Amino acid sequence: MNRKYKLAIVTLSLALSLFAAAPASAQVQLLSVQQDVPMAATLDNPCTVAPEAIAFTGTTHIDQQVWLMPGGTTRLVVSETTSLSGTDTLLGAASPIYQVSGCDSIDVEFNPGAATLYNYKQVTNSASQDNFHVIVQLDFDPSSLRLTPGLQASCSDGTPSAP
Repeated sequence: MNRKYKLAIVTLSLALSLFAAAPASAQVQLLSVQQDVPMAATLDNPCTVAPEAIAFTGTTHIDQQVWLMPGGTTRLVVSETTSLSGTDTLLGAASPIYQVSGCDSIDVEFNPGAATLYNYKQVTNSASQDNFHVIVQLDFDPSSLRLTPGLQASCSDGTPSAP
């Protein structure tokens, strides 16, 4: 076989094998779900010295989409809205009313696996104001592709402090 033709056949074979091995150029949607999750937690305000037991109840609404990206990464698109209210069970009827309300949207791409998202919500109450925040923690389970929300307390809005 002529060397020129042999090189052309090898080049053509290589080009065809690369084309066949190329991943699809579009993302693939794996899940799209909306859910209202009842929330309840008793939290201590970490911004105050006195112990508190603030019993929060409410709802977190989650709109979630999970995509498989062409490079094999996972794309998670989430819109979350949380509304909570509560009172300090240690004060009983004398407790101020604590309110938490807010929404966040997240669009993140990461290597396949578990992930956790943290959304900080300012807590207000009818008696005083400090830097008390409730963190809505969204844990992503790669086997079910679902988010599981939870609540934590923080004396910060999550902004890193300067060194």
